[in-house]
Amino acid sequence: MIDGIYLYKLIQVIKDDLIGSRIEKIYHPKEKLLIFKLKNNKLDLNKLVVSIDPNFCSIHLSSISLINPNQPTSFCMLLRKHLESGIIIDIKQLGYERIIELSIESYNELGMKTLKVLHIELMGKYSNVILSENNIITDAIYKYPIGVNGFREILAKRTYILPPLNNKLTLDDENLDELIGNIKNIDIKNLSLATFLQQHLQGFSKISMNDLLVGLDFKDKILDDLDSLQLVSLKNGLVEYRKSLEIKDISIKYETDISFNQFYFNQEIGFKKQKLLSVVRKQIKKLEKKGYIYQDKINQDNGSDKFRIKGEILSANLYRVNKKLPYIDLENYYDQQMPIIRIELNEALSPSQNVKKYFKKYHRVKEGKKQSEALLNEVNNELDYFNSIEVSINNCNDLIDLQEITDELESLGLLPRISKGKFSKNKKSVKKLNYLKIELINGDTILVGKNNKQNDFLTFKDASNRDLWFHRQDYPGAHVILKSAADQNSESIEKAAWYAGYYGNDINLDGVTVDYTLKRNVKRHPSLKLGKAYYTDFTSIFINRN
Repeated sequence: MIDGIYLYKLIQVIKDDLIGSRIEKIYHPKEKLLIFKLKNNKLDLNKLVVSIDPNFCSIHLSSISLINPNQPTSFCMLLRKHLESGIIIDIKQLGYERIIELSIESYNELGMKTLKVLHIELMGKYSNVILSENNIITDAIYKYPIGVNGFREILAKRTYILPPLNNKLTLDDENLDELIGNIKNIDIKNLSLATFLQQHLQGFSKISMNDLLVGLDFKDKILDDLDSLQLVSLKNGLVEYRKSLEIKDISIKYETDISFNQFYFNQEIGFKKQKLLSVVRKQIKKLEKKGYIYQDKINQDNGSDKFRIKGEILSANLYRVNKKLPYIDLENYYDQQMPIIRIELNEALSPSQNVKKYFKKYHRVKEGKKQSEALLNEVNNELDYFNSIEVSINNCNDLIDLQEITDELESLGLLPRISKGKFSKNKKSVKKLNYLKIELINGDTILVGKNNKQNDFLTFKDASNRDLWFHRQDYPGAHVILKSAADQNSESIEKAAWYAGYYGNDINLDGVTVDYTLKRNVKRHPSLKLGKAYYTDFTSIFINRN
């Protein structure tokens, strides 16, 4: 998480970029994320990001580009009303606290110039963004009546009051004198210097405090270690550190942007993966339940032969059934020992009708078993298909790949289709699939499908009959194509097999078996499921994970 010291250095860098910039557009793509698109000729990063996510609280300039909701939030609409076309005239930080004031000059409905202040409170789970005018709250992302958020109300038309703050010191000279005096007078001499300074100075996290003390050569010191000379050295070091905070390090602007983009997209990927996995796993669970039912029915129907045997034994002994009986005991000539078998009879039926009854039962059970086996086979094919989707999702680290899987689930009716826009039906948009392409030094090329769409395209549309096709044995995973520039190369084969194993593999396994064959030996599966195939005339190779 960004601490107050890091934020101070960041604001020194972005302040000149922000002041004088016009707010062109405001977006609220996520509950804890605001984006202000800015217009200023000197800006190379033209978006101001305000993130109040507890895992990455920040205000910084960014290049991030996000998909925004079709319907903006009420807070977004209010900010657009009050701040769009406004000019940022100042940005201030409260000491080294993570509380920022963004001052924006705009015009109201009457054409009168107004000054609005956006209070950005970056305080972990208590973070908030509050808009005020003349210190009166207009609105906030999170609104609280009194008693819910401590001593202050965060509601429209209430006076804006700062959140409760601790009495920590800044790095100003007079505060440093007080700090050194506190060290001299403290009774607990075995307290670590790092802990003491963190308790008394604003803006330091454990990481930034550790960096400070390493730089001053005071790492791992306790208060009892500090004599008068060392206290003077400590104060001088803190003064120099304060001065260094004023030096603008332009790289911090880009490093923050890169770090946030990585955090956001990792978070977004994680969220989307869980959403897709929940849909797919629900389907897998349904199919497994169906499979158990059909298998149970097959197991029960495995006794169908007993009806045929009884029917045939009864048919061969009709002459012995000379009166209406509830049952008859006859020799079972299908068993070498010729044991006696009891055959139940319906007294209301004639002997020949009882024979027909047994054969009818036999055919009915046999047909039921055949149907159950066909349905079980269908369920198993569906399970293989959805297991392959689950593997693809788990292996996915790219939003584009996740979108392809989303499209696949939408086409199956498992996710609602999202309209792509007013004119999307009239436009033919051909998207290039995001499969992996590896160019080897010897001129060979390896293509790796990371989901069913990519697998289907590579195997049945892109690959030629002379290309080699790879897949992990008896397990859902990537279709891998090896396009050789010359004769088949053993190193290229091993590399392609490694990718086939890696993208369809449990990371806990030391190695996997991969099958490979010429692409002409690969056929589309009769189920016609996307990316599902069967193959013949293959060679197997064992691939180690390392």
